[in-house]
Amino acid sequence: MYKFTKIIKYCFLLACLFFAYGCKKTGTKAHLYETCVDTVRSRLKAPATAIFSSMSESYINQKIKTYPNDGVLRASWTVSGVVDSQNSFGALIRSDFSCTFKQWKKEIKLEKVNI
Repeated sequence: MYKFTKIIKYCFLLACLFFAYGCKKTGTKAHLYETCVDTVRSRLKAPATAIFSSMSESYINQKIKTYPNDGVLRASWTVSGVVDSQNSFGALIRSDFSCTFKQWKKEIKLEKVNI
């Protein structure tokens, strides 16, 4: 019986760790950064050569606004950083990028991408 309860405790601990750290939440800074990087990478001439600034070197800003008509809070996020990638001539070019995300009801959508 002691061995059985020990196994149950171990499984419970693993489940707690998985739910705490294993799942990415939509709307977290890491999720927004990764979505922005994936979108920017898809728009580059040579995406395989892209080297992005890390999340800690990038700028992630959140703004919260209340609309007077309905009194609902709306949030927006801006993710910006730099990427080094090859252009069509093969030269390595550094470019700034930024992505704007807006919250509509309970969804967070990518609104604008600048490279």
